[in-house]
Amino acid sequence: MSKSISLVAALFCCLTPLFSQQQVSINSAPAPEGYGLEVEVVSENVGILAGALGVVDLTGYSTSRVYITTVNEDDFLSSVSGDATNPTTVNTTTDFYHAALGAATPNGINSLLFPVYPDLAYDSWVTIGLEGVPNALAGEAGISTVQSADNPWQTNFDPGGGLAGGNIAIDDGIGGAWYALNGDAYHITSTSPNGEGATRCMKLALKNAGINSNEVQYINAHGTSTGADAIESQSIKSTFGHHAYNLSISSTKSMTGHLLGAAGGVEAIYTLLAISRGILPPTINYNTPEKFP
Repeated sequence: MSKSISLVAALFCCLTPLFSQQQVSINSAPAPEGYGLEVEVVSENVGILAGALGVVDLTGYSTSRVYITTVNEDDFLSSVSGDATNPTTVNTTTDFYHAALGAATPNGINSLLFPVYPDLAYDSWVTIGLEGVPNALAGEAGISTVQSADNPWQTNFDPGGGLAGGNIAIDDGIGGAWYALNGDAYHITSTSPNGEGATRCMKLALKNAGINSNEVQYINAHGTSTGADAIESQSIKSTFGHHAYNLSISSTKSMTGHLLGAAGGVEAIYTLLAISRGILPPTINYNTPEKFP
């Protein structure tokens, strides 16, 4: 097994005394052996930045980059989360710098703007891999965040308008996270013909749940009644092997239509109700089954 540190978790710019050796402290729940965090100081005492619109003084500010270290080269990160049981905190002794055009994530960081807004390159943000505007044509999606009303950790970290940010503390009962959606980077909306992205996601779900594939009894399929159904069928067979033929599978989109961004949440509720009530939702208007290989 070989170690990988290619996954960027965050970039922070903080005001610290000159020649300080450490300006960011990070705490999280204990990780399995071989996995952990590394902090790299990217620049110290950034200084005065001159842009087309004027000067920004970042004298005394330093930037640090945080990496998640993994055991295997094919390991990858999909989210950083915390709650009251497993809190995640990122603290600085002063505050985090935020450019006026910046945000809590790098989704809007465009290097073409650096000559005009040079401080944008030193904006503080959290991420998973992405360091700028996502390339949709390459299948990249923006970094997403979730926070509770009782603990708006993202707002505390980046109040907006170029205001200084506070510490990140995801430690409440509901919890929060920043995350990247898994995909195969094949197309903006279509999956790859071999269904590799869906297969990987299902295998990760099984791994995260700590269950074997033969323990699964029901799948609420994406099921859009398009050519993608055959690809999804192949992904299920690739994930579950012979057990795929023992699974109950239906598509609740047959009753709700495609709700686009809301589809996952609604279908999760359907699936939870199926488990709770012991009744599987049907696929309505499904009269002629298609034979997939």
